[in-house]
Amino acid sequence: MSVTIQINKDDINWIKRSFKVFNDEIPGIQSRAINRALQTANRVAKEEVMAVYGLTATRVKKDFKTKKTTRNDLRGWWRAQGRPVGLRQFSASQNKDGVSVIVLKKTGRLTVYGAFIRLPRSPKVRRTGEQVYWRAMRGGVRVWRDPIHRLEGPRIEDALTKPGVQKRIKIAVNHTINKRLMHEADRLMQKAGKR
Repeated sequence: MSVTIQINKDDINWIKRSFKVFNDEIPGIQSRAINRALQTANRVAKEEVMAVYGLTATRVKKDFKTKKTTRNDLRGWWRAQGRPVGLRQFSASQNKDGVSVIVLKKTGRLTVYGAFIRLPRSPKVRRTGEQVYWRAMRGGVRVWRDPIHRLEGPRIEDALTKPGVQKRIKIAVNHTINKRLMHEADRLMQKAGKR
């Protein structure tokens, strides 16, 4: 999921007309407003994901990417993108029946029977830390040797696909843009008063 932020041209034109003497500051104003809105998208999206999944804020933010704007390049974006999250990240805990996890907060803690937690064998993959696995099934019977399969939950971005969630993010972003533009207009008024 990505967020597109557009500044209302009427607001910018109003600032340009009202503060002609400060026209060289307009790109900086736009850049600051967009970057603040990108921060808002990041914060609101994190809250929305954490309300659905049993993940930490650190893990959620790992799949968020932001490209900030500058006064010379007003193209910026915020994006939620990543692979399915390993089940270990969902508060996984080993018990006698398997591994209990909290994937969806509304369903609470559930047990994945026959699963187990261990470090990956591959040195390359080992740096990812412990993962949740279970053994392959053959003819309806679990094989008590390799191969084993890493278990995964949903992607972070899946929690952001609902129209209601996207609407909340867009409302928060638009509110931030308008608030920031008004703040910048007040700052220019104060600056004009000092001249």
